[in-house]
Amino acid sequence: IVMFPYLIAFIISIFATYNASRCKTGGMWFYIHSLFAILPLVILAAFRDPNIGTDTRNYIYLFGSALGNHINHWNYILSHPSFEIGFLCYNFIVAKAVVNVESYYIITYGIIIGLVYMSAFKLKKSISPHIFIFIYLFLFFSDTLNVMRQYIAVSLVILAVANLFT
Repeated sequence: IVMFPYLIAFIISIFATYNASRCKTGGMWFYIHSLFAILPLVILAAFRDPNIGTDTRNYIYLFGSALGNHINHWNYILSHPSFEIGFLCYNFIVAKAVVNVESYYIITYGIIIGLVYMSAFKLKKSISPHIFIFIYLFLFFSDTLNVMRQYIAVSLVILAVANLFT
């Protein structure tokens, strides 16, 4: 029963990706199907229980700290020396735009899932986008709930590799 929302979101995303792949890229229906492919996954990740994911508490703490240090960027970075400067800058910038952790997750998972989705369509001559998304969801999506900052980097690498292939 716990996995049911995940399976529903995965099925919606895979079918919407399939439908988007059958539409003209850049057309209105392509964007509508793409929205249905990405949005359920982003909402699922953003509104999950804070106890899901081993690093979730760290991300909530870092985001809260960025909100508290909204004026002094350097103080925020220096107060968290064990985290990557790039990720701390990302947190600080997002904290300037939003004030709750759910919005922070929507932006972050929008980036992660959006980049993977773009990669799937860049590689559509080699692998069907819905198959690409299927593989990603069932092999890697659960990991994105644990190591979010690493999966921002992984999604950028996937997009870079997709661009190399094209």
